[in-house]
Amino acid sequence: FDIKDAIEQSMKIVATQFEKSGVSLHLFADNIETINYKNEFQQVILNILNNANDAAILMKKKNNDFKPEVNISIKKSEKNIAKIELSNNCGNVSPEVMNRMFEPYFTTKFENQGTGIGLYMAKTIIEKNMNGTINVSNIKDGISFIISLPI
Repeated sequence: FDIKDAIEQSMKIVATQFEKSGVSLHLFADNIETINYKNEFQQVILNILNNANDAAILMKKKNNDFKPEVNISIKKSEKNIAKIELSNNCGNVSPEVMNRMFEPYFTTKFENQGTGIGLYMAKTIIEKNMNGTINVSNIKDGISFIISLPI
């Protein structure tokens, strides 16, 4: 499947939600194909985008003038690896949360809003099913997920 096309389809699913929350969503992408599981990949992308939207809503509650942004880039690295970066400006994550983010049932949301299973499943899908890696780090004013997949 074409990674850019798969991400664009996921973006369409969250478009109305992002518009309602005032989140700008940008895609900077090369067309890169991988032989892998498209539906599972799209589920991972949706989970990360939904989490970014939740973070944007929280930031807007603290600061009405806040302009949330999510940027997605897809690049081919020199080692036949596709690098997909999903970054946002919706605040940094504490080291405690960062260390536990991919654990099952770990959530920072209220009990009625999250199960803590989404990022655990994302990691399982990318690393066990798709032979890739997924990492997260703090960047200026936000966080960045980097997914690496074989192509």
